Amino acid sequence: MLPVDQRPITAQRMTFCFVCFVCFVLMLTVTTTAFAQAEQVDTLFAKWSRKDSPGCAVGVIRDGQLIYQRGYGMASLDHDVPLTSRTVFYIASTSKQFTAMSIALLATRGKISLTDDIRRYLPELPRWDHPVTIAHLVYHTSGIPDFFVLMPLAGRRLEDTITDEDIISLLARQPRLNFRPGDQFQYSNSGYFLLGVIITRVTGKSLRQFAEDSLFAPLGMRDTHFHDDRTMVVPRRATGYVAKGDGFAIFATLFDRVGDGGVMTTIEDLVRWDRNFYDARVGGRAMLDLALTPGSLNDGTKLDYGFGLFIREQRGLREVSHGGIYNGFRAELVRYPEQRLSVACLCNLYSIDPGKLARSVADLYLGEDPKPASAAGESVPATAPSGTERLVGTYLASQSGLTINITLQEGRLIAAMPGGGVLPQTLTPIDATRFRGVNSLKSEFTFSPSTGSGVPELRVRLTSAIGEPELLLTRAKPVSVDNMRLDPYAGSYRSEALDVTYDLVVRDGRLVVQSRQAPPRLLFATVEDLFSGSGLNYRFVRDVQQRISGFELNDLTGRVRGIVFTRQ
Repeated sequence: MLPVDQRPITAQRMTFCFVCFVCFVLMLTVTTTAFAQAEQVDTLFAKWSRKDSPGCAVGVIRDGQLIYQRGYGMASLDHDVPLTSRTVFYIASTSKQFTAMSIALLATRGKISLTDDIRRYLPELPRWDHPVTIAHLVYHTSGIPDFFVLMPLAGRRLEDTITDEDIISLLARQPRLNFRPGDQFQYSNSGYFLLGVIITRVTGKSLRQFAEDSLFAPLGMRDTHFHDDRTMVVPRRATGYVAKGDGFAIFATLFDRVGDGGVMTTIEDLVRWDRNFYDARVGGRAMLDLALTPGSLNDGTKLDYGFGLFIREQRGLREVSHGGIYNGFRAELVRYPEQRLSVACLCNLYSIDPGKLARSVADLYLGEDPKPASAAGESVPATAPSGTERLVGTYLASQSGLTINITLQEGRLIAAMPGGGVLPQTLTPIDATRFRGVNSLKSEFTFSPSTGSGVPELRVRLTSAIGEPELLLTRAKPVSVDNMRLDPYAGSYRSEALDVTYDLVVRDGRLVVQSRQAPPRLLFATVEDLFSGSGLNYRFVRDVQQRISGFELNDLTGRVRGIVFTRQ
């Protein structure tokens, strides 16, 4: 027998060597690609990747496995602790999917029905004109005013100690809904808070304990819980921050209500949660199919919202996602089911947009060219096309009283609201009638003549981490503020729904609102008997003698509508 190194090279040996060479090339290509993708992800987060800044933890999940993870920035500036995939973040409204999945579990087990009137479990709530069902709460179609808006209007600060009973009592004082249940989609934290209460009353367990027993423990999510105890020690917890001057400030709050939010979790635990949407270890395929089925309105219009999840088509792909923002934290979990790819981005600084970042990371792994997220909102707006001067004017949303002023400055359209709010925005033209707002809040403005009258209409779509409200406004005649008499509007006004009194006074020629535990708010006249300020609209009403007898209060987003104040 010939020595091994002198044997003739057979076809079999040649084939084996060729296969090995191909495998080596493939492995080298995959490794090179992964390295390049990691470098590009690092570039997206480079702004926060330092020891003197909060930042984000990011995880890329493919086929249920964490294929990339890294922390950028610090979990605690006080204690010099960096962010990692095991850092525990508060994820705000991204928590809604866990509340909704708990409801889905109870429904599939026959403990509740989605068509149940919620007063069966919440008899404290009033008998509104139309019954509200559990499904209405799940799909944000209940019309129940949002307690996050009601609380500060009632003089309660969210940094105060607030109990479940406080919120239920406030909701029980509301004499009417924002709209007939099922007629509209209106994102509402009240609905998901009430779902959490229903879970407790049906099971005899707190939402925290039920989710632990039914979701988190079975999936091995050891670092995840509904944070319903502000005194609880949480190892590896990140601190939430806001920008302050050239540095940062801690965002401190005592708020610990759950259902609409409240989950604390990690990148590594979200991998286990994401995996369940494929292997259905908890709940089974039927329950997950229910959770991923969008709701619909009374008229049959399909929504893009399932059980605590937005379900949309983006760039030709089905996308399942939800974001969250509160308490100095922002979060996004976005999934592309057909590609079996998900990205989780958890941040502890308010000014970061994790939704944009997560989708830019997803583009890298989906083979798309991502837009640089760090440069979002910094592009220089183009000059408005000729003829856009006809779009200039004041636009009014008749139902809420929201007004937007469109002006032309140095050849560019500017959208602003009296008193500020999420505007102003410089409008970048998409075409002759569509414009995109340029700042941290994505928006689209579409101008068109209304049917019949020819009066221009304006549709505004505001995109945030928690939905895309669409506003319809029509051209209105602005009030002349020169020599305007404000004394008739001054006085004390009482709201039984909020159990609060507002004092309106004239100070230095301006109408000012004063109320308990709230700083004075300036009001700006927009159209006749309508004032705006601090994201709120005050529509004054007159009696038969044309004297001011009260006003209705609406908030910018439409989450609270028609709060009646009567002049004392």
